[in-house]
Amino acid sequence: MHQTPTVASRSHTHLLRHFAKSIKLIILTTVVGALIGTLISQFQHPRWLAKMTVQIGQVTMPEQASQPIESQLSATDRYNLPASRLLVLSAMGLPTEVETNRDAKLIFNSLRATPAKGLDLIELEASGYSQDEARAALVASFNVFSAEHQKKFEPALEEMKRELDSTSAKLAAVQADSDRTYESIRSGNTQGSATGNNSHDILLTNTATLINEQIAMLNSKATQLREAISPLRTYPTRILVAPYVPQRPSTPSGKLLIAVGAALGLLVGAAFAALRNPRRV
Repeated sequence: MHQTPTVASRSHTHLLRHFAKSIKLIILTTVVGALIGTLISQFQHPRWLAKMTVQIGQVTMPEQASQPIESQLSATDRYNLPASRLLVLSAMGLPTEVETNRDAKLIFNSLRATPAKGLDLIELEASGYSQDEARAALVASFNVFSAEHQKKFEPALEEMKRELDSTSAKLAAVQADSDRTYESIRSGNTQGSATGNNSHDILLTNTATLINEQIAMLNSKATQLREAISPLRTYPTRILVAPYVPQRPSTPSGKLLIAVGAALGLLVGAAFAALRNPRRV
């Protein structure tokens, strides 16, 4: 059965009167909420969140496809290991007993890696009680993380460089032999065929052919090695996007906490006022 307009009007008027009587309660809960927000803001230390993007290095061997030093998922899991986080604290000169140091605890708990869109990219983040601390934690974590990759990258690169040097030296020696052989052939041609030493000429020609094949092979190998060690195909793990730390902290400001506390207090007061309504229509 629907309420008549008169009954509905009475109910609405009663509700307004009830809230008017409960205005003191609403004001009180609003003030209490604001005070709680103020108290929380006094005990909360501002924190900054630093982020950056890292590209996992790769090594390209001659006549082979490029291979990442470590897979994206494996690198992400390794970065997130507690042992890796403790290494970061040690690198920063912080105690590894995280419960005894506020800065160490925050950094330890905030260090995090997540896979990025690219298959060779990961996102790193760390928090600190200042912009400099957050940035320093992120850089230290990258140094610790990339150190394992350097152990694999540097020997592979040095081995290819040594092979390129050896190939270049062999190529220079073979080219010198080629020059001498062609000089002998030219010298024989200028003397004419008076001596009739055709077998010697054939030997020199065959030797020149073999030398040319060696030169072509060594040139090809040297080219492949140069391409393999070029920075576009072989590179270490590196920072792709520099650490970014916003000017403002990631934690809520004191004013925001006070406003939220007051708003929650207002809602609680209004709810209590509604629940205390003794009259039911």
